[in-house]
Amino acid sequence: MLGSIIVTLLIGIPLVLIVAKLHDDNLKKEIARVIEQRGGQVILIEKMNVEKDLTPFESEAGNYNIVFKIEYTIGNTRHIAWYRGVKTINNIHDQSPGGGFDNRYGEKWIFGDQ
Repeated sequence: MLGSIIVTLLIGIPLVLIVAKLHDDNLKKEIARVIEQRGGQVILIEKMNVEKDLTPFESEAGNYNIVFKIEYTIGNTRHIAWYRGVKTINNIHDQSPGGGFDNRYGEKWIFGDQ
């Protein structure tokens, strides 16, 4: 019994870490795509800690969210954008994480050039 628990953990933990990394990579690709559609060039995409870091989503981010700070340029002007996504693997644009919440925890952008 203990052996099967250990084997499950040895397989499960790396699998969860790999899936989380792939999800973050997909979100970063989507962020770069959106910034480029706006005529911008991404400089930096930084994953924020929603519990510790100060973000514009402080009052509306929760356990189901992942927040990125994006530094980008349009022409010679530097801007900052914020992206709040949801931690659902199957759909990075999900609007209702957890099923029972309202849409305030779904995908949202705040652009610095608006």
